[in-house]
Amino acid sequence: MNQLQLDLPPPRARRADPQTSKAAALRVKHGELYQLVLWSLATSGAGSSHDVAARLSASLVSISPRMKPLEVAGFITRSGVRDGRTIWEVTPAGVAACAGAK
Repeated sequence: MNQLQLDLPPPRARRADPQTSKAAALRVKHGELYQLVLWSLATSGAGSSHDVAARLSASLVSISPRMKPLEVAGFITRSGVRDGRTIWEVTPAGVAACAGAK
């Protein structure tokens, strides 16, 4: 899988967070996380943040914050709610981004 060219914000720590949290935020490979989330939704279909985290064997706290930036960028959209959780699906722009990264 080639790297998607996504211009999305990196993870950040809050001002009140300890220095260890701020250092951890700098080490996160956020581009890979965005790419994995988008690929999961494109290949496995729509799902919640919980679904995507389970598919990727990743923690929810790593996956959930990637949804809003992908939505703002136009790569995913909200398609409904199931069991109180937002369901996300890939947009045509998200499909095109995945196709361009093959």
